[in-house]
Amino acid sequence: MDEFPDELKEYILNIVRPGSIETMLGQGQESWFLVCQDLIQELQTWHSVYVQVFDSKERLLELIISLYVECGLVPYEKWMTIPDKGYAIASQYNVVLVHLSRLQSWTFFPFKSLVPAKPCLISIGLVIGNHFV
Repeated sequence: MDEFPDELKEYILNIVRPGSIETMLGQGQESWFLVCQDLIQELQTWHSVYVQVFDSKERLLELIISLYVECGLVPYEKWMTIPDKGYAIASQYNVVLVHLSRLQSWTFFPFKSLVPAKPCLISIGLVIGNHFV
């Protein structure tokens, strides 16, 4: 709890260690590869939107390349990063994604669809500088 801003602590009901974005989406950890494929498809299909978001084709290409992984152990340089992938995660899975940290917090909404009346809300927090809960 010490890793989160004091103003937010009263709203944090539970802390779990999901391990990865796919477990937060209700999928097993073996789905990491499929999540990466989904995000590649999202970024490529909506290329013109993401070029505007990231202000460059080169930056978008970097993000797409970072998602190409092989099944098995994923090297550190291929780990998910927020805010880079936050927009694609929210849009691909039609969720509201909240990222909390001491430095800066972000909220990502889906680009392509209306948020449902009862949106799926995923909150992740960056702790110890490199671990998500």
